[in-house]
Amino acid sequence: MNYATHPIFTFHPAPLNEVHQFTYLGSILTSDCDLDNKVQQRVKLASAAFGRLSHRVFLNHKLTTTTKVAVYKAVCISILLCGCETWTPYRRHIKALEAFHCSTCAVSKASLASGGGIRSFMSKSVIELLTLTRPNTCYCRGNSAGLGM
Repeated sequence: MNYATHPIFTFHPAPLNEVHQFTYLGSILTSDCDLDNKVQQRVKLASAAFGRLSHRVFLNHKLTTTTKVAVYKAVCISILLCGCETWTPYRRHIKALEAFHCSTCAVSKASLASGGGIRSFMSKSVIELLTLTRPNTCYCRGNSAGLGM
């Protein structure tokens, strides 16, 4: 047995298996540090949250636009960008996040009154939202890679 390349960890007497990916505290960790599964998971979770809230909040005509935007920011955007401080997204990741944001904005714009607050927030791109979350990172549209400043 060659123990120099792959150390064997044991828990009690049983050895632990080596896996490609696992979930830790709700975040998917992979051996190659790929973000594809993580971004897909965040989009699915945010989409599910938006769907659960759509009739009660976003399609409710009794709530103000300000309330709807606050709920969208607090729930959907928080779920979508949870853990993004550790990401280095590529163009494909930004596009997946943008697709979710644009699709929810289309639903929200159709159901909301024409208010200035909603238009200014919903017109923001995911890159701008990521920049608000990670102020010391630059996301360039040309290569869409996070470049630490």
